[in-house]
Amino acid sequence: MTFSPLICVVGGYGVVGSHICRLLASRHPQARIVVAGHDMQKAGLLARALPHGRPWALEVGDDDPLAGLEEDEVPDVLVMATLDPDDHVLRAAARRGIPVLDLTRSLDRIDDAREVLADVDELIRFVAASGWMAGAAAVTVAAHVRPDEPAEQVEIDILMVVADALGPETATRFVDAHKSFAIWIEGRPRLVRGLAGPRRFRFSGDRIVRTRLVSSPEQETLVAHRLSNGVTVRLAVAEVATHVGFSVLVGTKIWSCLPRATRRRMLQRLTTGQGEHPHEFWVSIVRPAGGDHRVAQIRVVDPHGQRHLAAASAVSQVERLLGWNGRAVPPVGVSLPESAPDAVRDVEAMAQMGVRFDVTLH
Repeated sequence: MTFSPLICVVGGYGVVGSHICRLLASRHPQARIVVAGHDMQKAGLLARALPHGRPWALEVGDDDPLAGLEEDEVPDVLVMATLDPDDHVLRAAARRGIPVLDLTRSLDRIDDAREVLADVDELIRFVAASGWMAGAAAVTVAAHVRPDEPAEQVEIDILMVVADALGPETATRFVDAHKSFAIWIEGRPRLVRGLAGPRRFRFSGDRIVRTRLVSSPEQETLVAHRLSNGVTVRLAVAEVATHVGFSVLVGTKIWSCLPRATRRRMLQRLTTGQGEHPHEFWVSIVRPAGGDHRVAQIRVVDPHGQRHLAAASAVSQVERLLGWNGRAVPPVGVSLPESAPDAVRDVEAMAQMGVRFDVTLH
């Protein structure tokens, strides 16, 4: 009998959520996909375009957002493609034993998820894929490093195009760009200022820009999973005026003086692009001395932009949760994309969905 899982995507008609639904339907036409959210018109429009899609009204602020589900309507996997600020959706899913993939949960809220899961009788599988592009950068590292042979240093350099169609959560990543945060160098934490540490980096087409340090989960999680002794993440905005202007606002401390709500509104206005522009990031892995190749550089490019790349990474995590294509199912409790023992399968899956991985060894 063909396995026809029920996959519920909360925020399924959003910028990233809609791409997740379409990619799932393309790769697994037998899957039943529920497009969930508060706007039934938008949910219905997308659901009708899917082979086995249906809309579902869901409010993340309700005490029990999953109330009213019949036994045959309980999802096999629930994907959070929108914020769950009060953990109502997570709590409701946990009570029903539904595995969850969360794309929006910040690193400092993972402990909140553990507390929610501790309150239920049976632990569920919960994957927090809130790293860059739903964990795409982290799994790229995990696919090229063995935990028993951690890298000495990992450098991630990102070129972001704000004219690309970005989800609203992308903007919120930089609301506190002025704040200091910890990075790891040679196995030791070091406190750095946001957008400090500029370095010249050469992207595709011999384009040289200055990338700057930004706070991102990989700087802690890759070290915690013993994939590297040090990790830094730097980012540059492709639009020069925007890149320089934002750097000046942060560097002169004007940004920190603005109310948080104002900073959020400014970023949301900045990231309202509706185009489709290639998204590119590079992962540089410095291995311990003594091997054949000391440095590996991986260029990751999605010709269809950030929303497609994040969706492709999310779909690979759904396949992992369902054990599709021989994937190793994550253990119960909280886990991350980079903790998968078969992370190379994530890279293979994303490549099948059109993401390019170009590896150079030095």
